[in-house]
Amino acid sequence: MSVKYVNGDIFDTDCDIIVHQTNCQGVMGHGIALQVKEKYPNVYERYKICCEQTEDKEDLLGTVLYLEAFDKKDRCIANIFGQLNYGEGLQTNYGKLAKGFDDIAEFAKEGEYSVDIPYKIGCGLAHGNWEVVKEL
Repeated sequence: MSVKYVNGDIFDTDCDIIVHQTNCQGVMGHGIALQVKEKYPNVYERYKICCEQTEDKEDLLGTVLYLEAFDKKDRCIANIFGQLNYGEGLQTNYGKLAKGFDDIAEFAKEGEYSVDIPYKIGCGLAHGNWEVVKEL
């Protein structure tokens, strides 16, 4: 698997899967998650329902919710539950984010799908350390 850095809008890509990290609370209030919510309201609604129906939110950590974007490129959004909460301080759970990456890698390999991941995923509002995340 090779990694290529590309400047641009991740939503303008021709990839099959767009990845982003999300919390387990059903909130997409800022960053890439907010853009997903605004661009793909169906993705947000199904993500929110998933969170509401999960009694122990920690059960979601490390899982990936694949949802159809229903856009003209017929791709999916891969929501990695890589953080339990949101807000101040370190929210990214590196182990759970890595587990999500592994799931996506296997899924993409099996389906021969292309994948785009935002630069510094989990390192903005979730306060992760890029030096740690890029090694995952």
